[in-house]
Amino acid sequence: MRGHRRQVVRPPSARGLVLITGLPRATSGGVANWVAQNIGPDNKVIAMSSPDRDGVPLYTLNYITSCVLTVTDYAERQSELSAGESAPSSITLAYVPDDSVENLLSMFDFSVFPIGLWGLEKYENGRQLRQDDCFSRETILHYLRESSASFGPLKRRLSSYSSRDAIFLPPENFQLTRSRQLKSLFLEMRTGERPWDDGLEEAATVKATREELPHHVPQGSRDIFRDHRELWFPKDQTDHGRLRTLEQNSETRQRMGLLRSSYRFGVPLPNGFHHDAQLAGDSPLSGMSFMCTEKGEIRPSCDYVNIYPDDFVRPSSK
Repeated sequence: MRGHRRQVVRPPSARGLVLITGLPRATSGGVANWVAQNIGPDNKVIAMSSPDRDGVPLYTLNYITSCVLTVTDYAERQSELSAGESAPSSITLAYVPDDSVENLLSMFDFSVFPIGLWGLEKYENGRQLRQDDCFSRETILHYLRESSASFGPLKRRLSSYSSRDAIFLPPENFQLTRSRQLKSLFLEMRTGERPWDDGLEEAATVKATREELPHHVPQGSRDIFRDHRELWFPKDQTDHGRLRTLEQNSETRQRMGLLRSSYRFGVPLPNGFHHDAQLAGDSPLSGMSFMCTEKGEIRPSCDYVNIYPDDFVRPSSK
């Protein structure tokens, strides 16, 4: 019928999630609805209401915990509807800049694609512009559209699962030098000091032979990442790993572990994705130090360890 537009409904796994943070209660709901209508059907938009009063920290522990709960509950529901496929198809965190925002960003770590909503933190006539409904709408829509120029190529890059791209490596346990981890490069990407298309050349691949990595190089040689400790990080080609499900009343730590192991900069990773950290020739690790997100520092004596994107470390049985 003329005059009625058919609504396009995307399957759960095809829709992205946009989480808007830092807006006051008075404007957050209306702004989220308006942005959703204008950005198109490919994204679900959720706004988390922050304190109405200007000049107070926007990102308190309770607020951040609510954000984590909202994102992980939504992801869990969509994964169930999409028959196990990764859902949502992307996660974007749009935030009003604030002195406390690093608390929010560090909680989500490198699991979301962050967008700073610059301008909404400024004051006009004694009030922050985040209080202005119209200005908030236009600012958020502008940044979401502008970010597609960076996020589109980044999503294609992260969808390749390339074994020759350092962006997939575990940030805490891949050590560039004695005092510098890969995490430092990811932080520079998150803050804009390093562009999203940066090749992360500080992390280098080395030609590995069958003698060095018999389980990962069946013949000839392959380019494999190796850190300064001479630990090799071949990507495991199997899909074994932790189940990506949440128990009822899961703690924030468990929820963030799930999110960080399932997404890298807002793009979903395959189930079971991980690297095998090992020395050449199946030499035992002999108490080498690793930092596990659940157990803290561990010194396994096995031949290799599985390390997941969230830096969960699981020692092998031999």
